Amino acid sequence: GEERVVVATGRCAMLGAVRVPARDTNGNPIDTARYPGNCVWVNVYDLGENKAMQRTNAGLKMFGGGLYHAGIEIHGTEWSYGYLDEPGTGVHKCQPRCAYGHTYRSTTKMGFTKLSQPQVNKLLQKLSEEWVGMEYNLIEQNCLLFSSTFGEMLGVGRIPSWVDRVGRTAAKVGGAFSTPMAGVRKAAAFAPGVPWKRSGFENEEASATKANGFSTGFGMGAVHGRDSGSWDE
Repeated sequence: GEERVVVATGRCAMLGAVRVPARDTNGNPIDTARYPGNCVWVNVYDLGENKAMQRTNAGLKMFGGGLYHAGIEIHGTEWSYGYLDEPGTGVHKCQPRCAYGHTYRSTTKMGFTKLSQPQVNKLLQKLSEEWVGMEYNLIEQNCLLFSSTFGEMLGVGRIPSWVDRVGRTAAKVGGAFSTPMAGVRKAAAFAPGVPWKRSGFENEEASATKANGFSTGFGMGAVHGRDSGSWDE
């Protein structure tokens, strides 16, 4: 029978919003619909929805980095990873460029996978078993590392270096974010405008799903609702 897993639905999908148009790092529009479904994209977001983080990233990008959330888009769906405070996968999906709680910044084409869509679905099933939500770590196991891992397994390589440069630099320092919740707590100091919490909901998505929540992003993401979905959708 059809194999079903627990996935997260993003803000756009839950509110019935249209998809956000894609744009490159220079702000030029990208018509992703002109590309085949096996084209792999990375969608990058400023953490949170406040202008302060956007200004911070604008400054950090001058030095080749920033604090970002990212997701891999393939076959019309965006996939990422986040913290979950109960047993289960941290892998979740949303409509492209609609990650809840973050501000869309840009999209970069990573290449074309040679895997068929059924093979991609099996790969996602495997990743969902390996990337457990409770094992999220701000430095060592986050959405950016997931995106690079997914990209490599699709045969298109890692995400652009400017997206995860801050995380890779922090990994060399280590220590401050040694546990999942330590990372989430510490993250709040970096981005106080991001709606994060260990569990429970205080938003419209929560009212619709009535489930526990998890966070996404560079250790400081928004609470997502969870819903049953299929890798074969």
